[in-house]
Amino acid sequence: MWMWWETLKHGVKLIYWSEMKIPGFKLFKKDRAAVNDKKGGGVALYVKNALRVVECDDLNSKLCESIWCKIYVENLDHFVVGVCYRSQEADENELCEMFEGIKLACEANRLVLVMGDFNYPDINWNTCGQTVTVINF
Repeated sequence: MWMWWETLKHGVKLIYWSEMKIPGFKLFKKDRAAVNDKKGGGVALYVKNALRVVECDDLNSKLCESIWCKIYVENLDHFVVGVCYRSQEADENELCEMFEGIKLACEANRLVLVMGDFNYPDINWNTCGQTVTVINF
């Protein structure tokens, strides 16, 4: 059984991947423990069973909290979907791995959809600017 996240509060039960199944969808996941020695956390991507989907092993081998798949659809070869999470405790190596994965996904004129939480609180989404200096994205 794989753990998706656990709470630090006492008395709250752990949530396991087996409890996260959604009927009609295939679950792709990466546990935080696969990236570092910390407990809890991880990323998940649900894809409807009717779609032809393949995991991107080259992107999923990156040591960061991200999961990537190729989805094949009619009239299009495929597009790449990634779910990323940047923990506020992520070190420089983990950030580099995440951005390398995103760059690799975007190579060769692929159609790419990146979703997630990058924990950049100083981004102004109205102007697409930043209020303080942060890592270039």
